[in-house]
Amino acid sequence: MTVPLASSEPFASVIIPCFNAASMIDRLLESLQAQSLDKSRFEVICIDNGSSDETLEVLEKLRQRLSIDLKIGEESGVVGSYAARNKGIGLSSGDVLFFTDADCVADSVWLEHGIRALLEFGRNTICGGAVELFSSSPDSPSAVEMFEMILGFSQRRNVEENGYSVTANLMCWRECLSEVGLFNSQLRSKGDFEWCSRAKEKQYVFSYVGSAMVFHPARRTLGSIVTKTRRVTGGQRDIKKLDGNNTRLGRSGRSLTAQLRLVLSDRRFPKLRQKVAVLNVACLVYVVKTFEKLRLYLGARSERR
Repeated sequence: MTVPLASSEPFASVIIPCFNAASMIDRLLESLQAQSLDKSRFEVICIDNGSSDETLEVLEKLRQRLSIDLKIGEESGVVGSYAARNKGIGLSSGDVLFFTDADCVADSVWLEHGIRALLEFGRNTICGGAVELFSSSPDSPSAVEMFEMILGFSQRRNVEENGYSVTANLMCWRECLSEVGLFNSQLRSKGDFEWCSRAKEKQYVFSYVGSAMVFHPARRTLGSIVTKTRRVTGGQRDIKKLDGNNTRLGRSGRSLTAQLRLVLSDRRFPKLRQKVAVLNVACLVYVVKTFEKLRLYLGARSERR
């Protein structure tokens, strides 16, 4: 039986950047409403970053309906999720900070287990919680969803082998931000990687917390994976410009040969047509990445969305 956290334990701030999140943010906030951690022990901060839909209106309705402490802010000066996160940090009051994305859903013990991990590992540790990708149609996943679920990323490998956590599930003590600094708001993508690299330079260590989980929907359409590929490629280029020796970036991803092995060995999608469909997406992503690198080399700006 889990012993509840005492009222003397750290107060938590959950920071969520929002862009055109009207159709999804209710799932995340309702999962925070259902947390095992007492609602008096955490606050939720949503920062809208120039949405063109009804995100702000939906957030206001949720604030009135839910019993969590929900703060709503706006970042209109700089476009990008890292600028929105920085605004959220400025509005937060927590001893510990939890970061996630508007399209995620938090497991019911996410905050409780995350706080326990931060207390156990100490103030020199940054924690990366588990990120589970899921299909919106489990019985008929699209080729892109299968690609994401097999080849998207492994949060555990990110944290344990590469020493960084994606901001879909990152947790740290407040003083860590004071020492490392805020996120680089000018980066289109990979700002979590760049921030974690600075944290390692400050001698922070990273620990994986499998029991503090969030669920993240896999992208379903070719358009969405093309957009992501262009954004990530641009982010990698921007980090290279920040660090001319390329010491932070490391390898940008798996080779096509490594991807082939992973697809062929995956047991969740055993049918040959499924594997062929995933490999077709992998080839498309490779082509998009190659052309995006060429576009950037010729002087174009990286994409924010």
